[in-house]
Amino acid sequence: PAPGSSRRHAAERRPGPHAARRPWTDFGYGLGLMIAEGSPAGRSLGHTGHDVTSVAAVYHFPDLDPAPTVATFARGDDQAAVEWAAVD
Repeated sequence: PAPGSSRRHAAERRPGPHAARRPWTDFGYGLGLMIAEGSPAGRSLGHTGHDVTSVAAVYHFPDLDPAPTVATFARGDDQAAVEWAAVD
């Protein structure tokens, strides 16, 4: 595991641009993480990615009890679809 200060820096949110159709109302980026609030599942830390044939999203929801970590995958290039699947 990363030392405490590294984890804190990775989870420190820096403002990000507005992204249409995404499930979050307020989000930014940490070191390799998207850190967001305002989704139906509350605060989240994770990453959405894609290649030429598919998209994936992996997010942790620390405000839920128990706090799940969810991974979703889909063919195509719709990043919003896998993010909505993660928060639903």
